[in-house]
Amino acid sequence: MKYFLILFLFIGVQSYSQSAADWFNRGKEKLDKGDAQGAADDFTRSLLLGATNEAYYNRGNAFLYLEKFSAAASDFRNATVYKNDDVMAYYFLGEMLREQGLYLESIAAFDKAVFYKKDFYFAVFERGNVKYEFKKYEDAVKDFTIVLAHDSLEEEAYYSRALCYRELKQFKSAISDFKMSTKLMPNNQLAFTDLGDAYYEMAVYDSAVIAYKKVTEIEARSSDYWFNLGRAYNKILAYELAIAALNKCLLLDEYSGDALYEIGIAYEQAGNKMAACEAFTKAKLFGTEDGEEMEEAISRNCK
Repeated sequence: MKYFLILFLFIGVQSYSQSAADWFNRGKEKLDKGDAQGAADDFTRSLLLGATNEAYYNRGNAFLYLEKFSAAASDFRNATVYKNDDVMAYYFLGEMLREQGLYLESIAAFDKAVFYKKDFYFAVFERGNVKYEFKKYEDAVKDFTIVLAHDSLEEEAYYSRALCYRELKQFKSAISDFKMSTKLMPNNQLAFTDLGDAYYEMAVYDSAVIAYKKVTEIEARSSDYWFNLGRAYNKILAYELAIAALNKCLLLDEYSGDALYEIGIAYEQAGNKMAACEAFTKAKLFGTEDGEEMEEAISRNCK
């Protein structure tokens, strides 16, 4: 998990009574070896003998490994009670609350982390992601912009900000950020797909084709990618290319009614009504989003 990249930063061991220290050190050894449950048990024994920031923080890490997010959140919160400027405890508290869908509380925890460490841009980025999930898109844009002002080559921030712009229907800004994201992540098919989708939404179909074609070059085993490309080819009247792409889609998903419907459109526009009728009839059988249009298409071509 991404949290482990900075998991043990800022951890220090303070003085305990001897027994509490022994249990704590045993817990640390087990955590380092990947025995999260054993570590949690030893940290609990240490806490029973004397509560400290470090014991709560480390038991929180153990619970994180175990994906016990509620328990981890409780421990990270307790860690801040014993050290109110513990930025890492606030950071992980924010992540654990996010995992539980407690977005307002998560944002508040990240706020604390950033308050105590102004240049904690990773926390700003994660706070932006929480705001995106909470559908606070304008606020999320502000956080990603802060990150990019610090590091203009942070590809994930461009991608995340583009997703926000897309939700805000600001497609030109979304395209700009998606393009920057694909420049920095040239093999990221998801970014190219989203770029193609944004162009398609704006009816800039020739650019959508370029983006979708790049996706199929990166990953040719996805029926969805070939469908997107074929549909876009139809929009620029490249019917033979559309049929070729959509047939590749059907090789991967032979029951795709949507692909059959698009093939039917291509055949109809190319003047092959017999092939169009067959495609539309199959599309109706397998199901498609184009219900009313389907009946009209069958009526036009199956006479």
